[in-house]
Amino acid sequence: LMRSIHGINTLWAMILLLAANGLPMAVFLYTSFIKSLPREVEESAIIDGCTYFSAFWRVTFHFLKPVTASLVILSGLGIWNNYGQAVFFLQRQEMRTVPLAVSMFFQKYGADWNLMAAAAMIGLAPAVLAFLAFQKYFIKGITAGAVKG
Repeated sequence: LMRSIHGINTLWAMILLLAANGLPMAVFLYTSFIKSLPREVEESAIIDGCTYFSAFWRVTFHFLKPVTASLVILSGLGIWNNYGQAVFFLQRQEMRTVPLAVSMFFQKYGADWNLMAAAAMIGLAPAVLAFLAFQKYFIKGITAGAVKG
């Protein structure tokens, strides 16, 4: 399919493929999170004069920050560490992702443990920084709806 749509060695095809892979988890997380929100909050906004869309945009949408941060972290780490599809569909050297580049680095320099550890830390740094940036929302998103009071 990727060959027939001319998607080999193109970033748009990888983005489309990874978005399709992450879509079921996004639907599951957002659906369960929105179902756990109290309906009375949105109803009170409608009573105060909001339309259904306006109530969603002004009230419900702001509650979605924790689940969005959780989804960004979980899906983002999966995309960042994606090796399987990238090794097949991104074959040119300038198109390689970080895990592919680290793998090629290991193949080139062998068992030089200092270089291998440095390459792994460089590849891991953006994921750690993203987690630290979204950590507050990630904890809220994971624990939201777990205990109803």
